[in-house]
Amino acid sequence: MSEQTALQTLQEAPPATTGRVRLSSKERAAIILALMDPEEAHQIASEFDDGLVESAIESFRRLTIVSPDDLMSVVLSFNRALSTDLPILAGGERRADAFALALSPAAPVEDEGVEEEDAAPDDAAPSLEPGADAETVWRYVSQLSPEETVRLLQNERPGLIAAVARRIPHANAAAVMDAISEDQAGQAIRLLIGGEAPSERTYDSMAETLRRQAPSRLAEAAASSDAEVRTTAAILNAVPARRQEMILTHLTAEDPGTAEKLEPLVLRFGNLQDRLPKTIVPTLFREVAEAMLDQALSYAQREQPETAEFLLSCISQRLAEMIRERIEEKPPVSTADGEKAQTEVMQVLIRWSEEDRFAFKAA
Repeated sequence: MSEQTALQTLQEAPPATTGRVRLSSKERAAIILALMDPEEAHQIASEFDDGLVESAIESFRRLTIVSPDDLMSVVLSFNRALSTDLPILAGGERRADAFALALSPAAPVEDEGVEEEDAAPDDAAPSLEPGADAETVWRYVSQLSPEETVRLLQNERPGLIAAVARRIPHANAAAVMDAISEDQAGQAIRLLIGGEAPSERTYDSMAETLRRQAPSRLAEAAASSDAEVRTTAAILNAVPARRQEMILTHLTAEDPGTAEKLEPLVLRFGNLQDRLPKTIVPTLFREVAEAMLDQALSYAQREQPETAEFLLSCISQRLAEMIRERIEEKPPVSTADGEKAQTEVMQVLIRWSEEDRFAFKAA
């Protein structure tokens, strides 16, 4: 059955009671058209006579919030194979005007030889600039990650949490319920089950509240998260290399996202050839205790030969040969002593970097 035929069938079907609302056949047809891409809806509407199109627009204008149960029933009657999550749909004066525009024939565009500007991508993330309308705010909120949704709502009153939960993905709503107190969650759940859905005007007021609060709350959380990552990286940089690798390996398996944030900030003796400017290496050999540097280099020659050669290549050939001969004359360095010496060298370099004597290269 074609989409046009299916819609015609919905238009002619007797009214059905679904959920709490008794939807007429014209309202059900209007809901299906509203769920479609505007271009697709316009193409289908062009197959109807003007009376049917006007009827659909007027039916949509009279709609209030359409509950998920009502929406599911209408969609299932149109397409039994539906498998995606359902959005929340509401009618009303303003949305009906936009609905009418979508179904109306597009005005012809005269070609004046002016080069068209690149259109913004359809999936561009919505912004929350001052004056953003309610539809933009709700689209923005629905596209937040579960973690961002928690940061936005965890200190809100249960009524707002329940209302927003109706309009966001289930995974995000579940994350919020898990993060708030049991009392808050209980109240929010009771409102979801037994409370009336907010009116369109109430949802618009809530959207304005979220528009004002979201940027600052999410920015504060991001800044706090960045500071925590930097602090954690500083702690890891003071840990011996072998232990550091064990921690990062475990973190990568358990929390890849956090490991990815930490990785560029973690400094290792074994990758100094990638992170350390050559110009600071001679200073390292002049100012660091000889015994410490010899142990670090001796261990590196065995475990990280590329790093050892990099450091020695940054000083004079005569001095490099003297250091190699001195290391060869000493007994092999144990793993514990070698890692301890390398950790101490790294602490010296990190301190110099913090004192602005040089800057590590980006990872």
